[in-house]
Amino acid sequence: MASKKLTQAEKIALKLRKMIILKELHAGERINQEMVSKRFGVSKIPLREALKILEAEGLVVSEPYKGSFVGHITTDYIQETFFLRSVLEGISCSQATPRFDEQSLFNLEQILVRTDEVLRKKDYEHFIRCAEAFHDYIHEFSGYKRLTLMIHNLNTRSLALNINPKEQCQKSLDEHVFIFEKIRKKDPEGAGNAMRMHLQRAGMDAVREWTKTRGAQVK
Repeated sequence: MASKKLTQAEKIALKLRKMIILKELHAGERINQEMVSKRFGVSKIPLREALKILEAEGLVVSEPYKGSFVGHITTDYIQETFFLRSVLEGISCSQATPRFDEQSLFNLEQILVRTDEVLRKKDYEHFIRCAEAFHDYIHEFSGYKRLTLMIHNLNTRSLALNINPKEQCQKSLDEHVFIFEKIRKKDPEGAGNAMRMHLQRAGMDAVREWTKTRGAQVK
């Protein structure tokens, strides 16, 4: 099942969002539109649209006659993002569950197998990519194109690379397995609740680790 494709502006916003979260672009830094346009190989029109998307999220601040600057990620931003993800992805997972057939269940299970393999190798960067693929594959079956698009626009999974402790990876994998079992049993309500609980837990961990990191930097 194909989900709605992202517009060019949304793709650019996704890339910039990850750069901000991973601190490739720092808080207070002016965003050089000329440089970004060349780096991404895009014109300034979709770039400006992307900046408006990020401004609405609070990740970018625009100042008249000065340009656009990277905003500050706050605990409120993280809490709100994970709350919205838990609601939207819970709905998506619930809607997707009845649409899984034998082949799609096999494909989803193979993502879990690959996730376990990279975790055993302590390859945490690839673990995050596998975890992201697990979520994305489920949402392909929701049947709601706008819902899938909203989830993509809230994509902050790369936060895990920066603030989630490595020991949380096993917990995430266990929760993914639990979600898979609910989907396999054709339990829409159970699958949706499992996804919500998974993201609520991840959100609490993210806030705790982010606060700890910021406190250490202040010291």
